[in-house]
Amino acid sequence: MIYGDPYYFGVHIDVIYKNDNNPDMNLGAFNFIIDDVFFPGKGANYTLKMVTNHLVGNLDELRSIKEQSVDRVNEPSFPLMLAHSFRQWLSSDVEHCFSENNEVVGVDLTPLEFSDLGYYIFYVLTSESEYVFSTRDSGKTFNKKVLPKGYVVGVLELLKGYTF
Repeated sequence: MIYGDPYYFGVHIDVIYKNDNNPDMNLGAFNFIIDDVFFPGKGANYTLKMVTNHLVGNLDELRSIKEQSVDRVNEPSFPLMLAHSFRQWLSSDVEHCFSENNEVVGVDLTPLEFSDLGYYIFYVLTSESEYVFSTRDSGKTFNKKVLPKGYVVGVLELLKGYTF
């Protein structure tokens, strides 16, 4: 099942390993789809209830997050600062690089199983747009997707009705 627009921004969920005794433990494929590219694009062993609960659990935070300036979001160092605000360890980091006073500037949408493999996805809001930053290589490179305000929340709202 695909929620949202896969040619723009969406979510893909497919149950691969159904557990009739415990539907909360159904395993399957989960991907964000950004500009027709699946992220992370591999793996079919995610605990789907855990992933969807993580995303739906972030809805209130997504709706109430502090807006960032467009200039700040477009700074080349912003994705690293964003990841560090959530204390995410990136491949380019040296030991003890985190400040104790890191300001959280967005929402970490990264499902637990993704971060174990070096895949991270973050959400940021400005007065004009919302942004999704993603990395497939533990932060060596980041992709940035600009979306209209409310788009990500709209897609994640659809997951509330997802049943296994």
